[in-house]
Amino acid sequence: MMILVIGNPDSGKSKIAEDKVTELASGKKVIYLATMMPSDDEAIARIMRHKARRAGKSFATIESPVKADAALIEYIEENETFDICLLECVSNLVGNEMHHEDNAGLSDEDLAKLILDEIKNMNENLSVLVAVTNEFERSPEYSEETLRYIDITDRVNEGLIRMSDEVIDTRSGA
Repeated sequence: MMILVIGNPDSGKSKIAEDKVTELASGKKVIYLATMMPSDDEAIARIMRHKARRAGKSFATIESPVKADAALIEYIEENETFDICLLECVSNLVGNEMHHEDNAGLSDEDLAKLILDEIKNMNENLSVLVAVTNEFERSPEYSEETLRYIDITDRVNEGLIRMSDEVIDTRSGA
């Protein structure tokens, strides 16, 4: 089963997803698959807030900014059985995969497919995958690279919405 939590940045998606996973886990240990790279002070502060919020909730944390499915499967094989995973966050994974040297030259469509295949692979190895993703507004002031990132994220989000059994939408007006 896949549950998608989608919304604008800073819309409370992470807390909603963590609460959903905690509810579904009924006290069992779950995997928190973190994709954010600590690239600057703001990212580090966000990571620290997320770690503090899930303290004491029995989350096993994997940090994997790219090839997240391989990291998840390796972790499951090396450790006790885990059935539930919180993937935080798909839009970070998009940006990381976009800039990873292994993916240089991929079309936007192929990159979106690669990421969707990663997430599908994760879902097939779990009972429940809760994935968090952002939706971004466009601005004419954005660079071509930023607009490309938004386009790929939109493609991935559209695919995830189709793949998901449940979608929790925190977007304003949704």
